[in-house]
Amino acid sequence: ALSSDEQILYTGSSDRSIKVWQRNNCATRFMSYGATLRGHRQAVLCLGVAGSLLCSGSADKMIHVWKRQTGALHSCLAVLEGHTAPVKCISVSLDTRASCLIYSGSMDCTVKVWRIFLE
Repeated sequence: ALSSDEQILYTGSSDRSIKVWQRNNCATRFMSYGATLRGHRQAVLCLGVAGSLLCSGSADKMIHVWKRQTGALHSCLAVLEGHTAPVKCISVSLDTRASCLIYSGSMDCTVKVWRIFLE
């Protein structure tokens, strides 16, 4: 998943991690490794970005909501549980300044809509 300003790239992996890649500077197309986010218990299958928020869906049936602080530093805001099978697709949109909507699709044949309050 690529941030809207195209400065941060997130990649999910079967080793349960999310890698954060940062553009070296605005004039180059090259990115360098910035950090590793950990929290999932199984493979990370999908990622969604909106503003400074990153959402990750996993084979562990959970969704993690991360907030980018500065640079590659991130903190986990929430862990969403409710799916009964791996989460295969996710999308996130900023609803207001104080909340966001997360849409998740799972192999349990459900689509869930989550509202997260940010303040």
